[in-house]
Amino acid sequence: MIFLVLCFSLTSFAVETFTSDIKGLESLEKRPYFKPESDWVGIPMPYGPVEKIREELEKRIGKKLQHRGEAHITVITPPEFRILSQTLKMNTIDKIVAKEGSMKAPIKVLCLKKVTAVLGEKTEESWFISVESAELREFRNQVWRRFVANGGIPEDFAWKRWAPHITVGFTSRDLHDEDRISKEKAECTYELKAL
Repeated sequence: MIFLVLCFSLTSFAVETFTSDIKGLESLEKRPYFKPESDWVGIPMPYGPVEKIREELEKRIGKKLQHRGEAHITVITPPEFRILSQTLKMNTIDKIVAKEGSMKAPIKVLCLKKVTAVLGEKTEESWFISVESAELREFRNQVWRRFVANGGIPEDFAWKRWAPHITVGFTSRDLHDEDRISKEKAECTYELKAL
């Protein structure tokens, strides 16, 4: 009898599921144009599927989330670019983007995750869709190789330490490594199933 109760209790903690337009999110044809930025590199994503996920999420958690009104995967962050800019200019990175075909790199949607941090006296949340892409990981490797070839210190740019994701929403602002959180180690909060 105790065994049955224990089994039931363990299964009640299973991750909940969302049904969403994963195919639309992963679609290369629906990917919008994204102009290069001066201090970071991002891959554009269709916003419609992300907006629908955010709206459903807000219903489930009972609160409104702030958002940027667009969707992207950050491949090189501003702090990383500050390191890379010691030996690389953005136009060199843009050439690697073009050579590697990174703007059309396929992605696979994994799940919806959440990180939290205490900022001041308030607990803040940031929700994101975890994704994977071997091609985007290879792009980061190519940037690292060029950085090192130009005299950069190999350990300064941790190209393997990266949690590819699409930000869905946040309570006051998006959370980053500087807030002592790890999007790499975050557990799935909701599974995402294709419509």
